[in-house]
Amino acid sequence: MYVKNFVLFFCHKNFNRTNFTEISIKSEEFLELDLEQLILILNSDELNIKSEEAVFDAVIRWIDYKIDERKINIIDLLKCVRLGLLTTNFFIEKVKSHPYIINNEACKPLVIETLKYLYELDVDTYKVC
Repeated sequence: MYVKNFVLFFCHKNFNRTNFTEISIKSEEFLELDLEQLILILNSDELNIKSEEAVFDAVIRWIDYKIDERKINIIDLLKCVRLGLLTTNFFIEKVKSHPYIINNEACKPLVIETLKYLYELDVDTYKVC
């Protein structure tokens, strides 16, 4: 019951805009969310964060809390992270190389797609007119 109330509170616009990173780092209730509740929060258009790195870090923290039962959900949660907004360096060093992702075959197409996108973005950035 408490977690359900937490989700309703978390989804409140003003709360979502200012506190996601802090709550995802410090809140025990965040860790108790079920998969559907977490996806609802991560997919919220009202979620305001400084970078998508915070979303990825929150996903990993949530999985780490109950690793044996949650690591299977990495693909569903990875789809909630706007991977194209990550820096190429962060994606390669933290996302692509993360054990949850490396060891999950379902993640490979998403990793390849993101690498292609980031490569094209980097090439376009360095094109000389």
